[in-house]
Amino acid sequence: MSIDIVAILIGSVISVVLSLWVARDARRRQTQVAPFWWGLGVFLFWMLFFPLYLARRPLKAGEVRRGGKGWNFMKNLTIVISAYAPVVLLLGFVGVASEATSVEEAAALMVGVVLLVGLVWLVFAGGTLTLGLILKKSSVIERGPLGPSAQASGWQSTEPHSVEQTEARRHLHSGNVKNVGSWEHHGAYSELATVKEIVDLSPQQALDEAQTFLVRQGYSIMQRRGESLTVQRGSPTQRVGQNTLDLTVTALHQPEGGVRISLTGNDREGVKEWQAAWAAWAESLPKKQ
Repeated sequence: MSIDIVAILIGSVISVVLSLWVARDARRRQTQVAPFWWGLGVFLFWMLFFPLYLARRPLKAGEVRRGGKGWNFMKNLTIVISAYAPVVLLLGFVGVASEATSVEEAAALMVGVVLLVGLVWLVFAGGTLTLGLILKKSSVIERGPLGPSAQASGWQSTEPHSVEQTEARRHLHSGNVKNVGSWEHHGAYSELATVKEIVDLSPQQALDEAQTFLVRQGYSIMQRRGESLTVQRGSPTQRVGQNTLDLTVTALHQPEGGVRISLTGNDREGVKEWQAAWAAWAESLPKKQ
């Protein structure tokens, strides 16, 4: 059996095993992309799609993913390259051993194989790891559950609305929610999410809880008045004069008691990245029976 056939067989076995595992894991985690497509991608191009899946799959309770999707993809790709390097090295040894005419020649060829494989590994693994470190976002920490299991906890993301729709809805429920002084919201200010249940707190108690949570996430308090709390954070790539990233938590008092909590702002990416933390916070709030 030639070395080429052995290499194809090893690659095929790896593709089949990983694709079956990914399809099964994706089904359990209820990924947005159908498990079949994840499995097919891994089967055809496992060295790319397997680390991509690990970087994007929804997290289960207790699981943590740090650094953002770009860093995690590059980190997993580096691990895959490093794990496959010994296989390439072994195939190289077998190939040169079958062609060598003496022990001395075989030893010299094996040294050459080690140097060549080591150099290729250093270039690819070092390159992917370096790019990953460039893409790494230390402030991004994803905690499970993410995906459908997170939405079941009571934190519901909403589709974007126009500024006029959002402002109309807020003023419809309460006349106390409005901008004060020269404060302006920049960017596409829209409703981002709501707590589905009525929270069994007063508006001020709910805003106290929101303020504590948001400060822990790195936001700065800009304004608090009536039934609303506005916070702000700067993007790591933000330039002077660029639009800021704002969030406003509104706790509207309900006639039957309790408050309805909603979140508006233009920091959609930040809310999405911290979805698990928002879900856990929403779950921790006391709900009105």
